[in-house]
Amino acid sequence: MIMQNLMEALGQELAQGRPAMLCTILESRGSAPRGAGAKMVLMQSGKFLGTIGGGIMEHLVLERAKEALKAGCSLTESFNLNANASASIGMICGGSVRVFLQYCSPAWAEFFCTVAAYMEKDQDVWLVTRAEENWICGLYDQAGQLLCGQPCPVGALSHLGKTPFLLETPEEAPVLVDPLSLSGYVYIFGGGHISQALVPVLAQVDFRPVIFEDRPEFARPELFPGAAGVYLGDFFNFGKTITVRRQDYIAIMTRGHMADHEVLEQALRTPARYLGLIGSRSKMAITRQKLLDAGFTEADIRRIHNPIGLPILAETPAEIAISIAAEMIRHRAEGAQE
Repeated sequence: MIMQNLMEALGQELAQGRPAMLCTILESRGSAPRGAGAKMVLMQSGKFLGTIGGGIMEHLVLERAKEALKAGCSLTESFNLNANASASIGMICGGSVRVFLQYCSPAWAEFFCTVAAYMEKDQDVWLVTRAEENWICGLYDQAGQLLCGQPCPVGALSHLGKTPFLLETPEEAPVLVDPLSLSGYVYIFGGGHISQALVPVLAQVDFRPVIFEDRPEFARPELFPGAAGVYLGDFFNFGKTITVRRQDYIAIMTRGHMADHEVLEQALRTPARYLGLIGSRSKMAITRQKLLDAGFTEADIRRIHNPIGLPILAETPAEIAISIAAEMIRHRAEGAQE
């Protein structure tokens, strides 16, 4: 996972006795390239990980971060991205961003390593940061329980949502409530070429892909770099092996129509937030009638994304994987706005 790797790299850098800068967008307005919560880490060597949008704005943030790292201080900077505005940095995308440049001393090594460890679990966690010179950070679970770090303003804990929230009051420094990790898996039924292409793509965009196969030769972990798990089980009764929850996604692409349909009927009885089925519209027409005959409703059928993926005329397994990942990204983003 990208954010998990970022936190882990930051913790390891600090553990080596080297301070670093954590650059986080606090607020984004207009057509800025990245939103609140986007992060980038600057190492003492000059190497940086992550991105807050690229271009001249990111370059300027890195230059300020280098100065702050050398001085050992934290600060907040604002950047105007409107080309014609006064004090603009010359970008044409429009909007503005406010970035917190957070000086992290080696004393915070254990905290960021612990944050990375929590992100590896199937658990919702939020990073709450009071953005000021003497900043504090705490990692919280969904119940508002402090998992590690320092307690943050109590008022921030009422904003543990799916999207970053900036709490500002006239009396105190701004507090960013940032969902670092939201629980949920993408259960991919079938371990063929498309699944093998899909898993690393999903892992790169902070999903947790899990493979479910009934053939031992296609249920080998080495085929799926980035997978959160690989299960060998029965397509006709996958509930014996896994439990699908409301926060989970399902993508069905087994070796044949019969197994696809068996998995689909079971999947429709779960509360999964996304359900995709590979195959043509003609296949879905046949599937639709079989589902109606089995007692499913039109509302049930409307849950199915078929053909799975965004319509980008994809043909190869890699192209199809990108289209599926894109549809899941859109579905995730739309859900975050609810």
